[in-house]
Amino acid sequence: MSARFGDHAAAGRALAAALLRRTLLRPVVVAVAGGGGPVGVEIARALGAPLEVLPVCRIHAPGPAVRTVAAVAQGTEAVIVIDDDALDEAGASEVEIRAALPAGLLELARRRAMFGAGTPASLAGRSAVLVDDGMATGTTMRAAARALRTRNPGRILAAVPITSAQALSAVRGDVDGVTCLSVPRCFRGVADAFLDFRRFEDAEVLACTRGLAPAAPAPAPHAA
Repeated sequence: MSARFGDHAAAGRALAAALLRRTLLRPVVVAVAGGGGPVGVEIARALGAPLEVLPVCRIHAPGPAVRTVAAVAQGTEAVIVIDDDALDEAGASEVEIRAALPAGLLELARRRAMFGAGTPASLAGRSAVLVDDGMATGTTMRAAARALRTRNPGRILAAVPITSAQALSAVRGDVDGVTCLSVPRCFRGVADAFLDFRRFEDAEVLACTRGLAPAAPAPAPHAA
């Protein structure tokens, strides 16, 4: 497959053009921390929408090979998604993965504090545009979508430049729609869609999102 996007910003602008053709109700762009950050920045600018960064922690199978078998995200409650196929391929058990969950939650809390995640923004009646730079298995996006669902958005729309057919199928049950620009028949990895692909550390994502308006916090409940 030939590279389709120059870099993450170019992918974001291409996705934004596709999203502008969709009906979105008071959209809020929610970017998965990492590569979703610079993609989400371009979308938020094009839509004139507020931007939120959502950290998702990946949990790896025990052993020397780095293999993501689960992901955890935080909405009004913590949500974990376990990839059963990846678990079987890694020869790991769900018990081992759940044993690693406390450490994942601690890391998630650290990253949320870094991004200033306090009172969650109100998503009631709004379109939450959940952005990442691509999906290989869909585990990260599924965890992010389920975490957002606990905040009762009007709709959740996943938006990615590239995905595998496997991930696309896995994610559809957790979102209300998907906007994707490329589903290659021979998917080898997210990086193959970019001429200039790199990993984005949290500090870089934080820097690139400065200056964009965050979504307003949900109102505090009234006392009875």
